[in-house]
Formats: sequence, C-alpha cells, structure tokens
Amino acid sequence: MLNPDYREGSVRSLWTAREALRSGAEVLLMDADVLYAPDLLATLASSPHANCFLLDRDLPPGDEPVKIRVRDGRIVEFRKKPDPAIAWDYAGESVGFFKFGPTAAAELAATTERYIEQRRQTEAYEEAIRDMILAGSQPLGFEDITGTPWIEIDFPDDVRRARDDILPRIAHE
Repeated sequence: MLNPDYREGSVRSLWTAREALRSGAEVLLMDADVLYAPDLLATLASSPHANCFLLDRDLPPGDEPVKIRVRDGRIVEFRKKPDPAIAWDYAGESVGFFKFGPTAAAELAATTERYIEQRRQTEAYEEAIRDMILAGSQPLGFEDITGTPWIEIDFPDDVRRARDDILPRIAHE
C-alpha cells in the first residue's frame, strides 16, 4: 500500500493499511528500516501466539529504542520512554515486527481511526499499539529473539554497523 501522506507520520501510514487490518486475516506489520536474519521473520510467523511481538533482551541504552517491558510473562509497557509507574520484571527492545490475528488487527485499525479523528496522526504508531496493551483487550504474546542478528537503520552509524557487523552474521547463518 502506498501512503502519499507519509510525511504526516507513522499513524497515518498505519491508517493507510486499514483495509488489510480489517480484512479478517492475520496481519504481519513490519518496520521497513530493519535489516534482519530470515530466522527472525520465521520465528514471528510460526509463533503460537495469535498476536506476537519480537523482543530482544540486548536492549541498548537511550531513548531511541522502543522498549517492551514484561511482568509475569505479559507485555505491560511498550514505548520509547516507558511509564516509570508500571512495574516490570525485565525489558527488551522491540524489533518493530508484529503479528496480529484478525480481532487484534481490527482493534488496531479502530484505534488508528481514533488517532486520525483526534488529529493525532503525527504520533508514532507504537502509541496506538500501546493503547491496545494498556486496554488489555487482546492476548499479546512475544518471542525472545535475543542473539538473532538484526538492526534498525536510522542513522549513518547504523548503516556502517549493518554493513560491518550484522550483514556478515546474517550471511553465516
């Protein structure tokens, strides 16, 4: 799907996919700026969780990574700057790849629609997903992919690291 309004933000891009989200089919939602080993996608697609996040426990410091916080085996927080009031046992970085079953995908479309109606399209799409987490309306699982090579490419240094570190590891798998 092509989003001519991509400059308006990632919620607008997610809104562009609303027909797919409401199709009644399972949906894979993937950030486009990630270099990854094929095993990573296979892990997501074959997960027994109808709604699945990928979590890497090698969480780099800073505000850039989207953090997934887990308590008692459940995802309880999902954001770059997590709410410190939400208790958690451990955390990891979100890869930016998700699997949503039909019900959760339709809920995500409805949440995104509210964002558009409220003129919040410039917010990160992760906030719409976070709303689903906090609502607790969908069973959300995760797969720990720690050790599987991947990188989100946002900055020039990421390009160097992708070329020099991640791509050779992917080639050896």
